[in-house]
Amino acid sequence: MSILTIRIALAAIAAFLYAIPAISQKQYDESLSPENIQYGLYYQTGPGSNNTLNWTYPYGSKITMNAGAYRNFELLTTHYPDGSLMLRQWTPAANSWTNWREVLVKKENGFLGLGIAEPQARLDVHQEMRLSSINERDNVYLRINRGDSGRDRALVSFGQGNEYVWHVGLLYRGGGANSDFFISQRSEIRDGNGNFVHTPDFTITQNGNVGIGSISPDAKLMVAGDIHASEVRLDLNGTVPPDYVFKEGYYLKSLKEVENHINEKGHLPNIPSAEEMEEEGINLKGMNLKLLEKIEELTLYTIQQQKMINEQNKRIEKIESLYYKNKGHSNNQ
Repeated sequence: MSILTIRIALAAIAAFLYAIPAISQKQYDESLSPENIQYGLYYQTGPGSNNTLNWTYPYGSKITMNAGAYRNFELLTTHYPDGSLMLRQWTPAANSWTNWREVLVKKENGFLGLGIAEPQARLDVHQEMRLSSINERDNVYLRINRGDSGRDRALVSFGQGNEYVWHVGLLYRGGGANSDFFISQRSEIRDGNGNFVHTPDFTITQNGNVGIGSISPDAKLMVAGDIHASEVRLDLNGTVPPDYVFKEGYYLKSLKEVENHINEKGHLPNIPSAEEMEEEGINLKGMNLKLLEKIEELTLYTIQQQKMINEQNKRIEKIESLYYKNKGHSNNQ
């Protein structure tokens, strides 16, 4: 390469550098249009007379980048060393700067706050958080993944003053993976040593069974405690109601047969014994139908007895009629 070529290249580089404004400290009125600001990159330490963001001491710095009305922005830090990082841009259509917007920056401990200066978690949000769709048919999800092992917690917790009293989701229960869903006043069922420490208040198992006060419901709804309701409705679902008692051909045991069964078994026919009920519990629908069967049988017994009473009354009336007739005949003699 000749000396002339080198001189030409150095001259070109110098001309290029000369065309770019040097970084320098300049203070502009914050409402000033970029048209009245020289092209280039400028910095400003402290607010000067432009303290629209209430910079606090020790002051931060502001950087202004101006490359024309459509290519400009300002960045600033409100104070040193833990100030907020703010951004604004020029809007040519409105001929004004946008409002300052905070740029999210994690704290040194890795915590990030939205609307809160001192976040207490990886993401700490002040007041409200919203998930929404933009298009009509968009799907919206909030997914909480506790990892492949499926053993640790995946919860939404509710409380106040950093004291969380209700936990909703997947609790720590020790042992193998399990995805039963809980609402509980504690975040674990077993401790780290495998010891049972708490029964969740509400459980939904993976097979769809629901338990209230039970961790292992064996039915669609299992309640370990009292139930207070104003109305309970049971569907028969194919169960035959006991109106068959009134149909022709139904075998109604005689009262002697019932008496013999009671003396031998200690309970009514077709009714479980006390031992069976204590061991297996009572099926409410089945027991109500059996009790209705007994009521209908009692109704038949009552009808039979009334017929016998009516027949006896007729015989008594006939005997009384003959008695008074014979007595009157005797008195006339």
